[in-house]
Amino acid sequence: MSKNIPIEIKVIDDQLYFKQHIVSISEALAKELHIQHKQTYYLTCGRNSQEIQTVCIKESDPILYCSSTLLKSLMLPQETFTISLTKIKENILSLGPILSLITEIKVKPDHISLGSIEDFCLELARYCNQRGIFFYLTTLNLFKENTGYIYPNQDWKRTNVPLPHVVHNRIHSRKKEQTIEFQHFTTFLQENQIPFFNHHFLNKWEVHEILEKEDHILPYLPDTKLLLNKQALEDSLVLHSCVFLKPIHGSQGRKIFKIIRSDEGHYELDYTSFAGEIEQKYETFQSLFSALRSRLNKSAYIVQQGIPLLTFENRPLDFRYLCQRLDSHHWQVTSSVARV
Repeated sequence: MSKNIPIEIKVIDDQLYFKQHIVSISEALAKELHIQHKQTYYLTCGRNSQEIQTVCIKESDPILYCSSTLLKSLMLPQETFTISLTKIKENILSLGPILSLITEIKVKPDHISLGSIEDFCLELARYCNQRGIFFYLTTLNLFKENTGYIYPNQDWKRTNVPLPHVVHNRIHSRKKEQTIEFQHFTTFLQENQIPFFNHHFLNKWEVHEILEKEDHILPYLPDTKLLLNKQALEDSLVLHSCVFLKPIHGSQGRKIFKIIRSDEGHYELDYTSFAGEIEQKYETFQSLFSALRSRLNKSAYIVQQGIPLLTFENRPLDFRYLCQRLDSHHWQVTSSVARV
């Protein structure tokens, strides 16, 4: 296999190109990839393939000219874009790799909205364009239609797209992961051996079970239990003067209860995401639990030991670190954020 070379694909509207699937290739590129003049090859992209005839032209830049018909048969945009070309066998040329990011896309009259991952998607699109990786955004519905959004000229454009070599999951909704539609999508990827990153959200209890198996981490983990019944909460409040109740499928600090037990045996309750009808002070554990019962029955919760936090201007402060694995043994911190 030859190396991947980022090239520019350009459309040429000529009847000869349409009829015979002729592909004009710059001499410099043909020489680099050992592509012969007036030879028959198979041009592949994802799962699509088309027989072509090459014509070498006097051009120094890595450019490939072909018809819009050929691009359509390969499920590629019928306009100028960048992608890598590789010679994988004597008679097979391959376009790619192809990376797809699946998420929720809101379509507005003059643009699309990607919510909190807007900048991330733009950065990824620009990086892929520089490296000759064909990158597109899609949704569960668009994926079934071989449709996605590419970023060729400082704007997202809807177009036909081929099946990807790899999929990055950035769907925000935990509920959507439980749908039949999502199950069919992941089954399709498995059946077609397409790698899928971020397969699903990890819930808080799954994370705790993973971490507590590591002996070197265990001393730093707060005491955590599934809130299976009233007794589990009462036992935790006997052991700890402060506990948190967290929905195992929750995110962004929503629907969390903080309970502080005073030395006199009273209970103070603080909470997020709920209206003010819940009282904040309770004389007995029974009165506290009675107030919580209807809300705790709606989803699975963990009860977790409260730990002392640093503060900044009397507000709790914590630190978030993003680490990425370079190989099977080494990790690198790529982002660090303080959150107040």
